[in-house]
Amino acid sequence: MNFFSYILNTMVAALVMLIAVNSVQAHPGHGESDGHSLLHYITEPVHAIPLLGSLAFLVVAAFWIYRKWFRADKNQDAGKLVN
Repeated sequence: MNFFSYILNTMVAALVMLIAVNSVQAHPGHGESDGHSLLHYITEPVHAIPLLGSLAFLVVAAFWIYRKWFRADKNQDAGKLVN
Protein backbone atom coordinates (compact mmCIF):
# COMPACT_ATOMS: atom_id res chain seq x y z
CA MET A 1 0.00 0.00 0.00
CA ASN A 2 1.50 3.35 -0.98
CA PHE A 3 1.49 6.48 1.16
CA PHE A 4 -1.47 8.08 -0.63
CA SER A 5 -3.65 4.99 -0.08
CA TYR A 6 -2.65 4.90 3.57
CA ILE A 7 -3.59 8.56 4.10
CA LEU A 8 -6.87 8.14 2.22
CA ASN A 9 -7.82 5.05 4.23
CA THR A 10 -6.95 6.83 7.47
CA MET A 11 -9.08 9.84 6.54
CA VAL A 12 -12.04 7.62 5.61
CA ALA A 13 -11.73 5.73 8.92
CA ALA A 14 -11.59 9.02 10.84
CA LEU A 15 -14.67 10.30 9.01
CA VAL A 16 -16.60 7.10 9.78
CA MET A 17 -15.67 7.36 13.47
CA LEU A 18 -16.65 11.04 13.52
CA ILE A 19 -20.07 10.24 12.06
CA ALA A 20 -20.60 7.34 14.48
CA VAL A 21 -19.66 9.39 17.55
CA ASN A 22 -21.83 12.32 16.50
CA SER A 23 -24.97 10.18 16.71
CA VAL A 24 -24.49 9.50 20.44
CA GLN A 25 -23.96 13.15 21.39
CA ALA A 26 -27.63 14.08 21.48
CA HIS A 27 -28.45 17.10 23.59
CA PRO A 28 -31.74 18.56 24.84
CA GLY A 29 -33.72 19.98 21.97
CA HIS A 30 -33.53 17.02 19.61
CA GLY A 31 -36.97 15.87 18.63
CA GLU A 32 -38.53 19.23 19.35
CA SER A 33 -39.15 21.79 16.62
CA ASP A 34 -36.58 21.26 13.87
CA GLY A 35 -34.20 19.30 16.08
CA HIS A 36 -33.12 17.17 13.13
CA SER A 37 -32.99 19.79 10.38
CA LEU A 38 -29.85 20.79 8.52
CA LEU A 39 -30.15 24.32 9.90
CA HIS A 40 -29.97 22.93 13.45
CA TYR A 41 -26.68 21.17 12.75
CA ILE A 42 -25.16 24.26 11.11
CA THR A 43 -26.25 26.87 13.67
CA GLU A 44 -25.90 25.02 17.00
CA PRO A 45 -22.36 25.45 18.41
CA VAL A 46 -22.31 21.88 19.75
CA HIS A 47 -22.56 20.68 16.14
CA ALA A 48 -20.96 23.56 14.21
CA ILE A 49 -17.63 23.67 16.07
CA PRO A 50 -16.71 19.99 15.47
CA LEU A 51 -17.94 20.31 11.88
CA LEU A 52 -15.71 23.33 11.23
CA GLY A 53 -12.77 21.62 12.92
CA SER A 54 -13.22 18.50 10.80
CA LEU A 55 -13.53 20.52 7.61
CA ALA A 56 -10.40 22.51 8.48
CA PHE A 57 -8.48 19.28 9.10
CA LEU A 58 -9.63 17.78 5.80
CA VAL A 59 -8.71 20.93 3.84
CA VAL A 60 -5.24 21.09 5.39
CA ALA A 61 -4.66 17.35 4.85
CA ALA A 62 -5.82 17.53 1.22
CA PHE A 63 -3.63 20.58 0.57
CA TRP A 64 -0.63 18.88 2.16
CA ILE A 65 -1.11 15.69 0.13
CA TYR A 66 -1.66 17.63 -3.10
CA ARG A 67 1.44 19.73 -2.50
CA LYS A 68 3.57 16.64 -1.80
CA TRP A 69 2.36 14.89 -4.96
CA PHE A 70 2.71 18.03 -7.08
CA ARG A 71 6.30 18.57 -5.95
CA ALA A 72 7.09 14.89 -6.46
CA ASP A 73 5.60 15.04 -9.96
CA LYS A 74 7.58 18.18 -10.75
CA ASN A 75 10.81 16.45 -9.73
CA GLN A 76 9.95 13.54 -12.05
CA ASP A 77 9.67 11.17 -9.12
CA ALA A 78 5.93 10.63 -9.45
CA GLY A 79 5.96 7.56 -7.25
CA LYS A 80 7.97 9.11 -4.41
CA LEU A 81 7.04 11.82 -1.98
CA VAL A 82 9.39 14.73 -1.35
CA ASN A 83 9.88 16.13 2.15
